[in-house]
Amino acid sequence: MCELHEHVHISTGYWICGCYGPRDISSWSTCVDCANPAWAFWATATGPLFGTPNLILIHVAVMILLLFVFRKSLVLAFSNGIPPRTNV
Repeated sequence: MCELHEHVHISTGYWICGCYGPRDISSWSTCVDCANPAWAFWATATGPLFGTPNLILIHVAVMILLLFVFRKSLVLAFSNGIPPRTNV
C-alpha cells in the first residue's frame, strides 16, 4: 500500500508535467522541465488520498454502498429464489 501512495505522487506528476522526476528511497520531485509547473502541487496533494487508511475507508464505503444498492438481489440470490420469512 505504501508503494501505491508513492506511485500516485509520481504518476500524477507525470500526467501534469509530461515527464518523470527524480526519485530515491525517501523522496521524489516533479521533473525540471515540467510542462505545467503551476499545477505541479497536485502531485503532492493526490498521494494522501491513496494512503492506507483512506483506501480502507473508501473500500468499506463502496462495499456498504453496494450492499445497500443490491440488498434485494443478494437476498434472492442466496435464498434459492424464496424470499426470507419475516417475523410478524
